[in-house]
Amino acid sequence: MICGCSPSLTTHKRGSRFYTCHHCRNDFWLTSGTALDGVVKLRAWLAAIFFKDHGVAISAARLSRLVSVAPSTALNIHKTLGLVVCDEMSEAVTVSASWFSQVIFKRSTQTPAQCHPRAELVEPEVESSPLTPDPSARVNWEQALFDFDLAPAKVRLAVSQFIGFIAQEFHGISKKCLQLYLASFWCTFDSIRWAPGALLRACLRHAPIRHEQVKNFVSPTKVLIVLPIL
Repeated sequence: MICGCSPSLTTHKRGSRFYTCHHCRNDFWLTSGTALDGVVKLRAWLAAIFFKDHGVAISAARLSRLVSVAPSTALNIHKTLGLVVCDEMSEAVTVSASWFSQVIFKRSTQTPAQCHPRAELVEPEVESSPLTPDPSARVNWEQALFDFDLAPAKVRLAVSQFIGFIAQEFHGISKKCLQLYLASFWCTFDSIRWAPGALLRACLRHAPIRHEQVKNFVSPTKVLIVLPIL
């Protein structure tokens, strides 16, 4: 217990989000200290998790209409869940973000003025991610696309499946959020690793994710993708 009292001195009502300690008379929220720490519209979060659990791809705009939350709230839910899944990608492989250039159509805060969103793929970036040991490296996405043809078949299949999924469901994404979409794609379609309940458990063991982390997240030039099971 957070208060140090015996668990036998606490009660929890079915459906309630907190425990009550009868010794110190304090309430302790079940989501405290987790990725769901401080969330207000919990049903909206559980709805988003439910859809992913059952392999249903849903945009932030549609989620906002279904659960009656602001589009910005729905987008924050999607991004936060994406960050949770990103930290579970220990068996992923690293590929160039430029391999996904054909679905990079949406602008972001990282897009240079008066440039196509794909400009994010060629501009030099300063990154602290361990995925890019040389932060001064400039991305040559044309060379990366050539290298794609030399990649193993499973890697090319995983990239092609993701591109097809994005083109069909979202039409395009920004490079800034590419890694989050890759994580969500894995979570939505890998029913073995992400069986119903797995994402919620991952959220409850994850440290709190603050708004600044979500807002400032930028996909690296080398992203993680999980290979399909053939």
